[in-house]
Amino acid sequence: MSRISLVIATAAALLVWPIAAASAQEFFGDFEFQWLNSPGGKHRDMKVLSAVSFRSASGKLWTVPAGTVINGASIPRALWTFTGSPYVGTYRRASVIHDHYCDVRTELQRDVHLMFKEGMRADGASWLEANSKYLAVKVAGLCPEKMGVDISEFERMMESKPESLDQTMRDELIAEPAIGESPSERYERNRETVRSSLMAGERVIYDRLIGFKLDSSEANFAALESAISDYRLTDGRLEELAILANATVPEDYPLQ
Repeated sequence: MSRISLVIATAAALLVWPIAAASAQEFFGDFEFQWLNSPGGKHRDMKVLSAVSFRSASGKLWTVPAGTVINGASIPRALWTFTGSPYVGTYRRASVIHDHYCDVRTELQRDVHLMFKEGMRADGASWLEANSKYLAVKVAGLCPEKMGVDISEFERMMESKPESLDQTMRDELIAEPAIGESPSERYERNRETVRSSLMAGERVIYDRLIGFKLDSSEANFAALESAISDYRLTDGRLEELAILANATVPEDYPLQ
């Protein structure tokens, strides 16, 4: 093979590779369910009738065994829609996998959420829908962290991307509360510390993430989705803003 032919073949392979990698993301199984009678008349529990799976971009196969009972508890109610079937729309199948792994807690929380976003994209969700729903589940705090993992995403981000964080913000968010400082006062201080380091569009999305974390209502989700649409940041920067929102108001930090 001539040098020119080799260069052309190599370039063609590099162009094809991302397409092949993306096509590896797919669902397996029929996603058929049986409604169950649950206590309190809520009727949200459903049993998976046959095993279903999703292969993520990393090649990992996420499997939900037959007989598994799910109820959508890992998905904020603002994202729920019922029109006669368990879940509808382009996040239906991804939500089933997400629900199961939030229950069994065998995987890292961040990986479960990322799988949810990849599943939505694989099922045809737009960039806006996939990212807004992904950020919503990430800040809602309905999916527990894997047991035994004690390093926060914020600490991980400080270690891996120190250049993306203002030094003052880093110090403030990991500092112990001041003597006599209430949780609500600490929250306000943390929030202003983060906001002062962000660009205008980033600040709007950050505020909407905080708003949804404190009140996962349909109105707050709509506001979050609108902000993401108006200020189309990269996936990576949206991820960082979600981590900052969680660092500002961690799960064990009540506003009292």
